[in-house]
Amino acid sequence: GRVIGEVRRISYNLRALAVDDYGLPVALEVLCKEFETVYKVNTRLHVDSSAGELHDEQLDIALYRVAQGALSNVAKHAAATSVHVTVTRSDHSVVLSVEDDGRGFDTAALHKRRDVYSGLGLIGIRERSQMLGGTFSITSRPEQGTRVQVQIPYAHAKQEGSD
Repeated sequence: GRVIGEVRRISYNLRALAVDDYGLPVALEVLCKEFETVYKVNTRLHVDSSAGELHDEQLDIALYRVAQGALSNVAKHAAATSVHVTVTRSDHSVVLSVEDDGRGFDTAALHKRRDVYSGLGLIGIRERSQMLGGTFSITSRPEQGTRVQVQIPYAHAKQEGSD
C-alpha cells in the first residue's frame, strides 16, 4: 500500500502542475479520464468555453482541487455509475458542479451533525471556496445522487492581483 500511496501523492502534485501549464479545462480532462479509468465510472466533462479562459491561477487551482475532492468523494461513497462535471460562467463568477447518480444521502440528517462536512472530506472544499469569497453547496437525496457545487467570483480574485 505504501508504494501506491506514494504514487498517488506524486500524481496529485503533478495534477496541480497540469493546471499551471495547460489551464483548467485540460487539467480537468486529465483528471476525469483518470477517474473514469481507475473507478470505472462513466465521467462526462463540460467546460464552457468562456469559463476556460480566465487563466486566474489561484481560481483555477481552487476549482481543480474542488473537482478532485468531489470526485474522490464519489469514488468513496456514491457507488455511482456516472458522474458529470461542469464548469460554467455566470456574470461575475465561475460555477463548478460535480453531479453523480450514486446512492445519495439525506442532507437534512447530515446537517444535524456538527461535523457536517468532515465525514465527506468536504471541509477542504468549503474552506477553499470561502477563502476566495465563494459559496459551496451540496444537494442530495437518498437514491437520487448527489451534486456538489461551488461558485467563486473571479472579479474578486482578479482585483487582488492588481494592486
